[in-house]
Amino acid sequence: MERYPIRVVLKDDSKVMIRPTEGADADDLLKFFSKMPSSDLLIYTGDLPELEGKEDWFISDLYSKLLILVALRDSKIIATGTLHKEGLYWLDAAEIKIIVDPQNRGKGIGSKLFKHLLFELFRMRMRKVIVRYTPDNVK
Repeated sequence: MERYPIRVVLKDDSKVMIRPTEGADADDLLKFFSKMPSSDLLIYTGDLPELEGKEDWFISDLYSKLLILVALRDSKIIATGTLHKEGLYWLDAAEIKIIVDPQNRGKGIGSKLFKHLLFELFRMRMRKVIVRYTPDNVK
């Protein structure tokens, strides 16, 4: 993933860095998800019935993810998006799931993550995409 990290400018002229997750991100991802309203985690329902918390899906090696991107401000994760194939019936399809910290919504972070994940999906020659996000993620 030589094109990452990338610095992007948001609607409010603030800047964030987008990059793939690294091994050291596991604790920060758990912190990020522990602060999310449980209603936001509903997009992961059915992904991991065996694991204790839905946020574990992001750090578990049991479920293959093609790519996980995080958006960081001052080294703090404020949004994340995944590209994965788990549980899909089509060989040429992938699913995108995006969650943005409620305090950072409406600034375009989710849109930036989506564009980068979609770009990577096409680079992998996927032809179908399913996108999941919570309705209040859109402002």
